[in-house]
Order: sequence, then C-alpha cells, then structure tokens
Amino acid sequence: MADITSETLGSGLKYINELYVGIATKVVIVLAILLIGFIIGRVLGKLVQKAMHGIGLNPFMARMGITFSLENLFGNITTYIVYFTTVLIALNKLGLTTTILDIIAAGVIILTVLLVTISLKDTLPNAFAGFMIKQKGLIKEGDVIAVQGKEGKIKKITLVETCMETKKEDIFIPNSILIKKEIIKKRR
Repeated sequence: MADITSETLGSGLKYINELYVGIATKVVIVLAILLIGFIIGRVLGKLVQKAMHGIGLNPFMARMGITFSLENLFGNITTYIVYFTTVLIALNKLGLTTTILDIIAAGVIILTVLLVTISLKDTLPNAFAGFMIKQKGLIKEGDVIAVQGKEGKIKKITLVETCMETKKEDIFIPNSILIKKEIIKKRR
C-alpha cells in the first residue's frame, strides 16, 4: 500500500511539475512575443513616419491647407496595427483566442473602415478637386470669378474649399463644385 501511494504521489508531482513548466514556458514565449512585437511596431511606425517625411508629405499638405501632421498619423496607425496584431498572436499562443475575440476584432476593423469611409465621403472629392485646381492653375488667389450666380475675388484656395470674397460676404465653395460647375474668370 505504501508503494502505491508513493508511486501515485510521485506521478502526481511529475504531472504538476510538467504542467507548471508548460505554463511557465508559454508565459515566457508570450512575453517575448509582446516585447518583440511592440519593438517592431515602434520601429515600423518611425520608419513609415520618416518615409512620409522623406517624400515631403507635411509641407505638401500644408500648401493644400491641411495643418495637422499626416506623417505622424500614418506612423501611429502603422504602430497600432502592429501592436494589435502582436496582442492577437500572444493571445493565440496562450490559447485564449476564441471565436468571440475574432468577432470583436472583425467588428473593430469593420467599424474603423466604415468610419473612415463615411468621414472621407465628401472630403476626398474636394481634395482631388483642390489638387487639380492647384496643379492646373485653373484659378489663383486674386482672380475674379463668377460661379453659380455669385461673383467675387478668390481670397484663398485650400485643399478642400475655396474662399471667395464678394462685396457683402465671404463665400466658401467646396472645390468639387468648382470642377463640376461652369466658372467665368473675369479679365483684369
């Protein structure tokens, strides 16, 4: 009877030891994945930011009227995408990735895409039109134009809108309208 008990106790201790070693190994691997993933995320974010700086994105966008830093925005987006992916890989390694977590991740991605699409619905056409106006030199600041029955002097052209000064008021016209509608440019 004593042999069975010591044998059972020995196998039980061996099982517990293997279980803890397995858990400890998983925890160490997960911590390594998180550390490496966060370092990669930070480095990739900085690389994207430097690449955007290299092509002169912020000065170009400043000329178009956008004052916030798109270089930082793209760098941060890259960093957080890598962070998110790293956390998912770590949870998967722990065996905690479930259908619910996958549904939440898919929901967040779908919601983000929808929000970006909805927010850019009107901005993108105006931005492309503003870019075309600037590149082709269709109108310039100081030009006198008539559009949609209103006549005035172009005060400022930004990426998304043009400010036209009339005798009574300033009118802000979306750039997409200036591309689509007939514009009469007055000679000086």
